[in-house]
Amino acid sequence: MNWDSPGCFGGAAPDITPHIDRLATEGIRFEHAYVNIAVCTPSRSVMLTGLYPHNSGAEGFQRIRSGTPTLPAILTEAGYLCGTVGKPLRQQDVFHWSVNYRWQGTGDENRWRRDPKVYRRFARSFFQMAEVAQQPFFLMASSHDSHRPYGGGLSKTSHFERAESSRTYQPNEVKVPGFLPDLPNIRKEMAGYCTSTRRFDDMVGVIIDELGKTKNVDDTIVVFLSDHGDNLGSHGLFNKDSLIEESIRIPLIVHDPRDCAPVHDTTHVASIIDVMPTVVDLAGLPTPGSVQGQSLAPIVHGGDDIPGGRAAFIETGPMIGIRTPTHCYGMSFDLESRRPTDNDIWFYDLTGDPLELHNLAGTEAQPELEQELRQALLAWDQSTPWLQVPEHG
Repeated sequence: MNWDSPGCFGGAAPDITPHIDRLATEGIRFEHAYVNIAVCTPSRSVMLTGLYPHNSGAEGFQRIRSGTPTLPAILTEAGYLCGTVGKPLRQQDVFHWSVNYRWQGTGDENRWRRDPKVYRRFARSFFQMAEVAQQPFFLMASSHDSHRPYGGGLSKTSHFERAESSRTYQPNEVKVPGFLPDLPNIRKEMAGYCTSTRRFDDMVGVIIDELGKTKNVDDTIVVFLSDHGDNLGSHGLFNKDSLIEESIRIPLIVHDPRDCAPVHDTTHVASIIDVMPTVVDLAGLPTPGSVQGQSLAPIVHGGDDIPGGRAAFIETGPMIGIRTPTHCYGMSFDLESRRPTDNDIWFYDLTGDPLELHNLAGTEAQPELEQELRQALLAWDQSTPWLQVPEHG
């Protein structure tokens, strides 16, 4: 889901996300939030480990390294009931879910998990289980919406567990992104995307509704985000391995009903790597020393600043980059030597070029800032480490 698809971030169509918008009116809405890798599975691994992909081991669809602290493992040890429903991360032995909803049957995972009623049924059961056990809980709900294939309602294909969206958008109702031509097929694709996004919002709505029926509604932190942007063809790219805005920028809302004034944060830069330490911090638990993200709890509770809260670092494919509220700088690296190269460098001033059409790298436009961002990116590279040749080859 792209960062500006929900209504509270601009909206890709009218009244597209009423439940997410309501959540935004109660919590912190981060204007500048980014993933640290623009691919679903490694991105969600970053979210649950607080580690960059090259440090957790999940640079693609690999398993995270054994022994890596994870959010559900930390919460389980602290006495939480931890459940997951929807698009799976699998690796149950390392993530330590207490309850994992599994659909009956087998087949393409895209045939499943697109029915809000399923999420309602599981959420209700999960919350009841936690109440009976008298345990605090953590529920991760991951929808396939708004990922392709968008689809409509129930299919005749076996195990195609889909429901109609609460609203079906027509091509003339949607916004066409500025980087795409306004053509009939583009509008048709966007209408499918928006309908899928509305069905995702339906899922959010049923979970929040079931939460509201529990005794814990006023003591439960809610975090909403996407695992990467939509990348619906920006710059002619249909792959997710890129540093463009439509790949890396996401919507992010954090609501802590115990102490959270509604704020639209336009100052700080948040990353998906910050989710794990933020939740651990808000839960009052110690954060593992290995974690590379930072807690956003001070902002959630009305603070003005957090150390390092002005940039996000991204690694995706053979590229690394740094994103600030106003600029993006990136470079490629050589796969054989795993060292930065000067063959492909990107430097965009997003204040005047939000679609990233004019690469300023190597020009006289903003040479001092370009050099400053380059040095910050290389310093991050040295501190993680990321591009260094592995010790044993």
